[in-house]
Amino acid sequence: MVTSTKTTIRFDPDVAQQLKKLADERDVSLDVVVNDTVRKGLATDRIERPPFKVRAQPMGLLPGIDLTHALALADELYDEEFERKYREFERTASETASEDS
Repeated sequence: MVTSTKTTIRFDPDVAQQLKKLADERDVSLDVVVNDTVRKGLATDRIERPPFKVRAQPMGLLPGIDLTHALALADELYDEEFERKYREFERTASETASEDS
């Protein structure tokens, strides 16, 4: 014997109307329509979908740039920029010091 659980569910008016329409069309109770609809909805979660694949696109990198070592490249670029800014700072500081003298 199949046992069932009695539960109160509040449907939005449009959903309730669609469920009642289905029950009338099929000449079954609202309980049957709700259970069938919920079962179908739950079954869609189990559908196996093909894995998502990303197609590689050419990135137009310049020769000699190896992205497998991207962090090392970023570090090297950062060091070069830091050195450039430091030299600029030293030049500005020395110009300011010579103006103060």
